[in-house]
Amino acid sequence: MIYLFRFATFFMIGSAGGWVVELFFRHFVMLSKGKNRWVNPGFLAGPCLPIYGFGLSILYFMSYLGDMLPIGNPILKALVIVLSEAVIMTLVELIAGEIFIIRMNIRLWDYTRQWGNYKGIICPLFSLIWGLVGAAYYFLFHSWLPDVVDYLISQNYILFIFGVFYGIFFVDYAYSMQMVKKVKKFAQDNGIVVFYDDLKEDITDSREKKKEKTEFTFVFRGNMQEHLKHYYDNLKLSAENVAEMMQEHTEAIKTQIQENKEIVKDKVQENTELVKDKMHETGDSLKEKMGIKK
Repeated sequence: MIYLFRFATFFMIGSAGGWVVELFFRHFVMLSKGKNRWVNPGFLAGPCLPIYGFGLSILYFMSYLGDMLPIGNPILKALVIVLSEAVIMTLVELIAGEIFIIRMNIRLWDYTRQWGNYKGIICPLFSLIWGLVGAAYYFLFHSWLPDVVDYLISQNYILFIFGVFYGIFFVDYAYSMQMVKKVKKFAQDNGIVVFYDDLKEDITDSREKKKEKTEFTFVFRGNMQEHLKHYYDNLKLSAENVAEMMQEHTEAIKTQIQENKEIVKDKVQENTELVKDKMHETGDSLKEKMGIKK
């Protein structure tokens, strides 16, 4: 039972803490785009990112089990633990990403621009980041955080905190899954994968243009089908613009190739005439030297 309470506490701390980290990270990403906007991360409406909750729980249990490894060298033991955490967290990210893409037609994050990525779900850079996070937990938090967690679960009020947090969490999960089902159906009907963050941003942009109140928590408030149709229309428009740009670029290349062909052809003709003239001059000179009359 103690391990169940530990997991529940680590999950709660990781989910809420990870949400705060993502909140500020995405805000600065928006600032880099020229938009002073706060973006609610993840697919839940409330301040919770389950993948970080599972992540912190995994880091704790792997560090706990890693301390029992029969490895005498502490540096080697730490290296094995951190590398194992990076691998496991990458697998968690892969499984979560695959579930949402394959079963929901939704992409919650996108690493397609990162080197060595697999389906845009995992990549070496973020595996390295998970390794650094694992190292930070093991060296900075593992020596004292489990004791804090054990102290918390020994207090009577922890049950009240659990009740509030997990009560809100499961209600939020049920509500958010209803939204996900609508997105999934629309995506399957149109043969696309919806980028969840792009959908949220599209809805917010649309509301700002209409001078409507933007939503931070319940982003999908309103007519969901209308939101999805607007997103899809913008997606098609972007695809058409890209196709048009590619067509223009292709035509420009073809024109350039044709012009180069003409230039090369003219140059070859010019050089051919020069060679002929030179051959005639050389022939006449030889005939003159040999006393042959023209």
